[in-house]
Amino acid sequence: MSEKPSEERTGRAIAGAASVIALMHLAARVVGFAEQILRGKYFGTSHRADAYEVASKVPTTIFFGCEKILNPSFLPSFIDLRQKEGEQKAWQLAGTTLALQAAFLAILVVAGRAFSEQLVLWVAPGFYTADGGGPEKVEMTVRLMRIVFIAVFFLGLSSTTYCILNAFKRFATPALGDVLWKVGTVAGLIILYGRLDVYAIALGFLAGSILKLGTHVLALGRWLLKLRIGDAIRHPVFKRMLLLMLPMAFGFAYSEIRQLLDMRFASPLSEGAVAALNYPRRVTDLPYQIVAYALGIALFPFLSEYASEGKLDDLKRLLLSSLRMLLFMFVPVTVALFILAEPTLRVIYQAGEFTERSVDLTTPVLEYYALGMLAQALECVILQTFYSLKNTLTPTLVGFGTTMLHVGLAWWVTQTGSHDDPRGLAMAYTVARSVKVVLAFALLAQILKGPSLRGQGSFVLKVIGATAAMGLVMHLIYQQIVAVRPMTGRVDGLIVFAACSLVGGVAYIGLAYLMRLPEISSAVSAVKGRLKRGK
Repeated sequence: MSEKPSEERTGRAIAGAASVIALMHLAARVVGFAEQILRGKYFGTSHRADAYEVASKVPTTIFFGCEKILNPSFLPSFIDLRQKEGEQKAWQLAGTTLALQAAFLAILVVAGRAFSEQLVLWVAPGFYTADGGGPEKVEMTVRLMRIVFIAVFFLGLSSTTYCILNAFKRFATPALGDVLWKVGTVAGLIILYGRLDVYAIALGFLAGSILKLGTHVLALGRWLLKLRIGDAIRHPVFKRMLLLMLPMAFGFAYSEIRQLLDMRFASPLSEGAVAALNYPRRVTDLPYQIVAYALGIALFPFLSEYASEGKLDDLKRLLLSSLRMLLFMFVPVTVALFILAEPTLRVIYQAGEFTERSVDLTTPVLEYYALGMLAQALECVILQTFYSLKNTLTPTLVGFGTTMLHVGLAWWVTQTGSHDDPRGLAMAYTVARSVKVVLAFALLAQILKGPSLRGQGSFVLKVIGATAAMGLVMHLIYQQIVAVRPMTGRVDGLIVFAACSLVGGVAYIGLAYLMRLPEISSAVSAVKGRLKRGK
């Protein structure tokens, strides 16, 4: 009898944590979109936009490396050590990890600034040609990279402090650091643009990284006094953590090389092709960050605890319910964004230097990225489940295979394609990511001896049916509006976007309710309950 209340408490805790994280990520995304809008207005798809995109890529890659390599191995190890050997041993692990990370990051920053020109040559060789921009563009990119590289030290350490706070189920304050990171970037761009042009955003990026780490330090407070650099390096848990990191490091390396190769493939294309990969990705990242990524962060401590305690049935139930929720939300979002790619880009970006040419360049890219949103969302939860089981090798091997698929497709479409834009690179991303999710879920189900999608056929068919009806309605409305008022600017895009989104959203939610999908029924019941309590 006690199992169900316990499940409900866990579900409420996860929902509460995910809501807090989602709110903070929404704030971060809103500020991030303000940054993107300003970048579009000031730089558009010009050589300056390309320069900053390349300059910020390598340093941010190192930050995401700290996040993706260390966190999946550190958090389960920290929780395991705290539960089995006490707080002191856990804080020794944290202190030793932070000290080693700080030394490593300091060396990387010095080396990165020293070899910035060589990095630009490798990432964007097309910049060195006359058509690609020439020496002026290269020099600008190198200077920008040297500024952004300093931020790597602060961002890298913040990935570990974020993880420590999450281990104690403290989600709000560390997520606030992401908001302040974006605020710093936008503030730098607004305040300094008139004097420093594109260098303003690089300095804002650096200021934001300091704010991000500072927020975490304040949140840790007295816990910082517990940090110790002891003999944790000889502890079996530390050694196991390093072993877990090896596949993650390998996986991250080939994943980021794939992104750098995308830039390399795009750099010889038309002017703005590199930037044209960035603007649409920021659009698809918004729902992913607010929902799927927030859910993954909230789930990870609970999944890790279930795995540590051997409660695999609870883990499987939690995994399946999370995947159902993501399917319910991201299948319609994928279709809606594919239909509304052009008006979405107009509403968000079209101003100043982001011209009609920019819209034409980015629209097909967004369409292909939109088709990969469902896979991107599902992947987040599936990978967190692997990591909670202290299995980093299986997803790494799957990722390596699908990365090779991506690179092969990207090379083929850029060599043989008739388009002088990077849409083929977005297509390669979506195909490879979708294959990865299917393979990863199949292997995870085999490892856990479940969960299986058997019995979920009715749910999937209902979601597809409601989405198909929604898509048809949105397409018809889109065609009717454009026939009367062709899209030529931001206002036209807003009219199409608002009308189609409103009617499409009502159609999907209404059909889901009529089909008695549990996800919408639960939401309606929760709203009714709150209204009753409010009375």
